[in-house]
Amino acid sequence: MKIVSKEEIIDIVNSIKNGVIGIDGGDGSGKTTLAKFLSQCTGIDVIHLDDYLNQDRGQFVEEIRLGDLKARMQCKQGALIIEGCCLQALLDKVETNADLMIYVKFMCKNEWVNEEEYNIKGELEQALVEFNSQAKLASKFFAIGDECDGSDENDSLSGFRREIIKYHYKYRPHEKADYIYQRSECS
Repeated sequence: MKIVSKEEIIDIVNSIKNGVIGIDGGDGSGKTTLAKFLSQCTGIDVIHLDDYLNQDRGQFVEEIRLGDLKARMQCKQGALIIEGCCLQALLDKVETNADLMIYVKFMCKNEWVNEEEYNIKGELEQALVEFNSQAKLASKFFAIGDECDGSDENDSLSGFRREIIKYHYKYRPHEKADYIYQRSECS
């Protein structure tokens, strides 16, 4: 995989005349912003997975309206950009592959903000226990934290955050993408 700029991505995306261009990444990484930018520059239509999500259910993949998503994808003429969290898992569910996959990393001071959660090298369950402990501590210290789905009072990780961590552990989208776009915004 190669790290590319926005300008390089425009040329790459323009080379896809008929196919699916996937944009994956963690929550808030800049997938939607990149997809809109590419659509404006290339004229390629975009599907935002969030538009197919049954809201406020604490999950993502299982709450996407797959029938509606499939129907929209079948209407495509030429190339199509599809963006969202857990993208490869959803493409598997609709039995489609991306012809080009871009992974968006949110960077701050040259560091991948979500690397600890999304690039787990050891055991997943142990990492989840550690992240849960960190979330509990943060929620007590800052009087905020993940919005829990209420399923387990000892679980401070939201269902959605846990799902994204598990997705990255299983699919390794940041390693399998054709290109990496690093969005860098820090205050």
